[in-house]
Amino acid sequence: MFERLDTGGVIYTSASARDRRSDFLLRLADLSTRYRTPEQLGRILRQLPWRGLDLVVDSTGLQTYVTATR
Repeated sequence: MFERLDTGGVIYTSASARDRRSDFLLRLADLSTRYRTPEQLGRILRQLPWRGLDLVVDSTGLQTYVTATR
């Protein structure tokens, strides 16, 4: 994803932390999910030379929203 962005390009994405109730529902729907905590997501994304990186965790602590600028 980083390599495909032009300089100044912005990507928006999100990640979910594991929650047993939502995990159960996703498995019922036969959906495979990769769960990541905000800390795990930050470690992954900070390996790249982003010009700007903002991670915001929602009030439940289950969803992390990312805005990254190349």
